[in-house]
Order: sequence, then structure tokens, then C-alpha cells
Amino acid sequence: VACADPAGKEGLAHVTERAVLASGGGIDGLAAWTSSDVTVFESVVAAALAPSRLEALAAALARASFQPGEVERARADVLGELRRAAASSSATASAALFGAAFFGQAYANPVLGVEASVRALASADVAAHHARAYAGGDVTVVAVGDFDASSLRARVTAAFAGLPKGAATCASPAPALDGPRVAVASVDDAAGERLAVGFRFATDDVERLAA
Repeated sequence: VACADPAGKEGLAHVTERAVLASGGGIDGLAAWTSSDVTVFESVVAAALAPSRLEALAAALARASFQPGEVERARADVLGELRRAAASSSATASAALFGAAFFGQAYANPVLGVEASVRALASADVAAHHARAYAGGDVTVVAVGDFDASSLRARVTAAFAGLPKGAATCASPAPALDGPRVAVASVDDAAGERLAVGFRFATDDVERLAA
């Protein structure tokens, strides 16, 4: 999750996700994305193939090391995303909104990082983040489809049993503001200008909404 990226290593969670995806053992149709709160891997698969797909995904998530070439491909992907985001008024507005609303807090970390931090990441950084964050205590598995629920639940438990225990944690969001924060960013985007207004929820408010 991007909120756990150390200072100077912004983008680490996303680069790690891309490296895991690149080394996913040839899992067809596997997709992934990272936000400030979560990294998600998802796949559409026929019900009969779900157990083997779960085992392949668990093996990809559990791997302990990455080849330099895998990290370089992941880095190149993220640098490309950064270039596209820099030309997008929507992406620029979103980044500015989080940066202003959570200034000085972990949630202000740009999910993609910045070019300098992404270029500076080493294979060891990716491996260390993977060992810390891709832990059994942090994993939620959701399966939707025509499954035998009890049988598939047992297969999930067995498949992911090899993940280490532990969890990556993020600092709580910033305390209440005295007034609105404002950020203005300039970008040349043919899609037009953007305005964004965000409202932060306190942690206990989010828990009540989820319930």
C-alpha cells in the first residue's frame, strides 16, 4: 500500500506490485492495481480452474526474491505511468488533492511515486517491501462465482498458508483541519481543466460506514 512507502522511496508499493505481476508465473488475465490503502490482484477464471489459479497466485505472491530484469521492467512500467499522469489533468488533480488534504501524512504519498524516487529504487528495496507487506495477516481473498463455498474456502486456506505472518501498517490520517487546504497545479491536457473537492473521514467514521 502506498501509504507505507518510506520517505524517499515513494512508488515502492506500486513498483513491487508491478514486479509481482511481471513474475506472476504466466497467469493469464492477471491484473493488479495499488492505492494508498490497498494492493489488489484480480483475475477472471472458469470455476473449474479456480483452485489451480489460486495456487498459482499464492505462489507468485509468496516468492522471496526478484530478478533485476523483473524490477527493471516494473520500473519502466511505472515511469511510463508517471509520464502519462503528468499530461493528465484528472491524474494531476487527484495527486494534488491527496497531497494537500493529507500534507505531512502518509496518505499524501503519491501512489506512482516521483521520477527520482522510482529511478532510485533497488531490487533489494522491492524484496524488502514484499517481505514486509505481502504477509498472511494482511491478505483478504474474495471469490465470486458458481463455487462450492466450503471446498473453495479450504483450498484458499491451503494455498495461502505459506505466506509469512505480519502486516504493513500506515499512520492514521491527519487531524481535523482549521480550514480548507488549496492546491493548484498546471498541466497541458486537451481533455480540459479539472476541479476536485475532497472530504476526509476520520478512521472511526470509515469503520462506521463500512459496517
